[in-house]
Amino acid sequence: MTDLRPAEPRWVRDIFIAWIHELRSFFATAAAFIRAPRRFGAEWSTGELRAMNPVGFVLASATALLPLDYGVQRTLGWDTRPDVNMAIEIARAMRPFAFAILTGIACHVVLKLLRTRGSVAMTVAVFLYSATFAWALWCVGLLICLVTRADNWLPGVIGVLALPWMALALEGVHRIRWWWCLAVTIATGWVAIQVVRGVLRVAGLT
Repeated sequence: MTDLRPAEPRWVRDIFIAWIHELRSFFATAAAFIRAPRRFGAEWSTGELRAMNPVGFVLASATALLPLDYGVQRTLGWDTRPDVNMAIEIARAMRPFAFAILTGIACHVVLKLLRTRGSVAMTVAVFLYSATFAWALWCVGLLICLVTRADNWLPGVIGVLALPWMALALEGVHRIRWWWCLAVTIATGWVAIQVVRGVLRVAGLT
């Protein structure tokens, strides 16, 4: 006699399968962006390349980079701030991505004045991918400091190395030379940083 009862949900297996799928998508996206940023921007913006959602990419990266960032800085004795509530900690952690979003929007406005082709969503996405790459490089710098006891300027310098990748990816999206993208980003980025810092200061989240 055939058993017509519904099968028991195999939720543990489903979670594992979903986790493996997201992990593969994350590393495939990271590899494509690092290996050929111009092609990544061009092909992803036109739908020729499938990549992990930029917000999902940021959140997936944070699970590894956030503890590493805070932990190494504590070990090095650089983070001497008193313990604060969770809202402030989250605001501090997300501040680079607030910079990235605002800079992406401002950069897009300027690029459109130059009659480029990309959409604002694609521009902001490039900035989110690039900010995650810069965060990873920052953490690499922290680890080098942990081993060598180098000064605290090193992680910032290493993090800036992500800028050429960002500019090349923007070139792929907007079809404009990468040095224009880099110049516009630097100019608009300074303004975005001041705005975010001001908002966080007023909100008491610094």
